[in-house]
Amino acid sequence: MKKFTLMLSLIFTITMISNLVMAGDSWEGHYENGQVFYGRDANNEDFFGIEIEINPMKNASKKMVDKMLDDAFNKQGFSDQEKKEIRDALRDSMKEMDVEKVQNMDYDDVVNEVPPEFQDSFKKNMPPEEFEKLQKVLPIAAKALKEEDDAILFSIVPKAEMRFPSIYKPLSFNLEIPMAGFNRGEISEFYLGNVGLGLKHFTYLGSTIPIALVFGIDTYLPTGKEKASKVSNNNPLQATRFTYGMASIIPYVSTGIDLEFILVQAHLDYMMLNQTKEGTSSKAVRYGASVILSPLDLINLVAEAEGIKGLGDESKHLTSLNVAAGILFDLWILKAGLVVRTPVVKPEQSLLSEMDENTAVQGATVDPSNVNIMITTALAW
Repeated sequence: MKKFTLMLSLIFTITMISNLVMAGDSWEGHYENGQVFYGRDANNEDFFGIEIEINPMKNASKKMVDKMLDDAFNKQGFSDQEKKEIRDALRDSMKEMDVEKVQNMDYDDVVNEVPPEFQDSFKKNMPPEEFEKLQKVLPIAAKALKEEDDAILFSIVPKAEMRFPSIYKPLSFNLEIPMAGFNRGEISEFYLGNVGLGLKHFTYLGSTIPIALVFGIDTYLPTGKEKASKVSNNNPLQATRFTYGMASIIPYVSTGIDLEFILVQAHLDYMMLNQTKEGTSSKAVRYGASVILSPLDLINLVAEAEGIKGLGDESKHLTSLNVAAGILFDLWILKAGLVVRTPVVKPEQSLLSEMDENTAVQGATVDPSNVNIMITTALAW
């Protein structure tokens, strides 16, 4: 952490010096088409906008519960047929029972839920002294199986970024208020996410080779509701915005080179996610790159790669890689866009037996969709 703080201090010093040395150069006219969908850009514009991402949400409760029960039976002496029959019977029973009843089940109660022809095998291969693991995960399975069927999951994020030229033009402040939404048939629900605040410093390194350097820091406050976590479970790129109880600090660096019709940008973030409720804090590195083609004045074609690498076992659920392709329309101060994202590397789904009940309720059994659509619109000046 000390090394990372030192690196940020060095970047700050370099950019301050560059601003003084190159005070005669202006970034006006550059990076005006640098808007991206998922990563960070080298823009230095005031804007107010909104992004809406739509994710078909597949309920993977059955699949995850089957994995959990298989894990509980793995080291026992059951045959494959016995394991399957007992697993299916227990899963079906858990789905019909109240979670409180499952929590109070003892060894004999569970034996009674096993098909009669397999009860002797169950007692032989899983005696009471080896029952603890299964007893622990059954209530978690029951909660997971109570989740709703497939749904449409979406996030709505109003956000704004403002400069203060009278104070210091290269500095801008940003604010975003994420909202999570769920639609199941005729029912729609909305939940507040984690409010984000940020500070960004922009440096233009010269007009001969129009390179920009941006560094900043984002913070997210733990204002989100518990059910909003399904958004971040479906898409780790939204972890800071929607994970329940998560307070995040994210220092970052981004850069770009504007070659008039082609704009190339990249960024690197260090994510510190501190859990204030039940759960585990984690750290990760987020990285990304984008290429923007501007064949016409009004149209920009955007290609992005955006990934996260979790640091340590407690962060492996964040590790993922996504690619996206989209189109942006630049109509004077109005900008609008449409993009399709697909995960190339999906986050590793831990077995429910390794999770607590709170994690299961948050939506750990959501299976990320392969096709996700984002719509954006903004006023930028």
